[in-house]
Amino acid sequence: MRKLTYIFAGLFILLTAGACGPKPQVVSENLTREELKEEPMSQAAFYHYIGGVVAELEENYELAINYYQNALRYDPDNYEIRVALANIRMGMREYEQAWELIKPIEDIYSESVLMKADIQRSLGNWESALKYYELGARLDPTNINPYWYLGNYYRQVGEIEKAIKNYKRMVRLNASPQIINDLGELYILNNDTANAIETFERSLQADPSIENKAGYTSLAKVLNAAGMGDSAQAVLQNFIQMAAGNVDARLELIQTYIQNDEKEAAMEEIKSLAEKYPNRSRLLGQLGTMAIDLNEAELAKELFNNQAELDQTNFFPYYYLGRIAVFENRLEDAKSHFWQVVDLVDSIPDGWVNLAEIYRAQDSLNMSVDIMREGMERVTTGREDLQIYLSRYYSQLEQYQSVANILEGVVDSSTTDIGVLFTLASAYERVGDFNRSVAHFEQILEINEEFHPALNYLGYMYADSGIHLVRAKDMIERALAQDSLNPAYLDSYGWVLFKMGKLSEAEKYIERAIEIMDNPDVELFDHLAEIYQAQGREEDARRTWQKALGIDPNNVAIREKLDR
Repeated sequence: MRKLTYIFAGLFILLTAGACGPKPQVVSENLTREELKEEPMSQAAFYHYIGGVVAELEENYELAINYYQNALRYDPDNYEIRVALANIRMGMREYEQAWELIKPIEDIYSESVLMKADIQRSLGNWESALKYYELGARLDPTNINPYWYLGNYYRQVGEIEKAIKNYKRMVRLNASPQIINDLGELYILNNDTANAIETFERSLQADPSIENKAGYTSLAKVLNAAGMGDSAQAVLQNFIQMAAGNVDARLELIQTYIQNDEKEAAMEEIKSLAEKYPNRSRLLGQLGTMAIDLNEAELAKELFNNQAELDQTNFFPYYYLGRIAVFENRLEDAKSHFWQVVDLVDSIPDGWVNLAEIYRAQDSLNMSVDIMREGMERVTTGREDLQIYLSRYYSQLEQYQSVANILEGVVDSSTTDIGVLFTLASAYERVGDFNRSVAHFEQILEINEEFHPALNYLGYMYADSGIHLVRAKDMIERALAQDSLNPAYLDSYGWVLFKMGKLSEAEKYIERAIEIMDNPDVELFDHLAEIYQAQGREEDARRTWQKALGIDPNNVAIREKLDR
């Protein structure tokens, strides 16, 4: 009320003095210090300005805008009027209008400079916003706000050194535990353990009370990461004692025990918490995952079963019970749990993937395909993951066109997943699309030029087509250098030598491949027979093709060669 009294008193004085101010002016292009802060507001402008302030206090912003705009008609260069009107425009998210009001003001006042920064940030123009925040901090080094925005921006974009610099400035202005703890987290991100420890210790000096839980738990984490497990435990135990058994601190203490291989202490603390809080579903789930970390499956199952009884709509315990069942090779139990997961939440991929993988392990690939196809219709995130799994199942079923059709929607020039690229490249080769297959194998080698499965596969393709034989030979040699006893690589090398006319050398490599292969392979015997025939050893060739036919009696190509 006192502010309103002063405002109305000023308004009364203006009215009784006859506030007939000058005619409306035209705003100048460049507003200087003298034109802005040092020149008093005209009486007519002040009349409308006071009206705007009153309307703003009454939260009648449309009326306030009207008053301020009228004030600007009489005093278009006035700093206070422009700032007041721009503030309302910003509050109404009318950032372009706010910018037009603030833009002409010379960059010599921290208030307007920081308003420019806020407007540019709100418009998404971070490069411009950063420039104004830096300038605002120089104009008023005691204002913490620009440092806060700068520090958080640099943290988000991964420029941790710059973030640390601005957070250190904040700490000098306001050494609150929260800001100090944030600085400590930045040191952790920067792998600066010594400064992180020192900073969290400073936080606890500033506020050693239980309210500074983050300071205690963060200090314990960084001490533990530094191999100072005993010190970490001492910090947490001190906090737990002060906080009358704070649950978060006790959970952090369990993690410290686990990381320090103190299994018995961790188990004791898990059981104690579970016994004390048997009706806290989320806590039971957290303790269950810790029991898994300790390889205590029975305890984990007990905790997750208790959690499931407390909250039958929560998929979390069923997921972990399913994972434990898979680990223990109880696949039917695992399926039951994961069906429960997808019944409760069918929009995430986890349940679908685990179900399909279990059926694959049981040699039910067609069921795996059906599950993945249903999952792809229901999930809202992670659909690409399901597509990749589905492509692998189709590959195992030798439905290579289906593989290509699925992965065409997943792979592009920016794809870096070598496994996916290899699956697609080999599928294209199987369906006879040589050029696309080559393109994706080349894409793999751009990512990792020594990825030997791709070196061998592409080298063999070139050799089999009779092109780029020198390069093909080099590629297969590089693959063999990494896996010299791989029968497929030995066969590929023998085949490229055969294509180059080096028959004796080719024979040795393919005979070696046949000698060490685990399972008889038609293609290897076919290659060896081709070499024998090229050497004029017809009987050896026929005998070798007969062996190939014995492996695959329905092989039409081999039968045709024998009938020639």
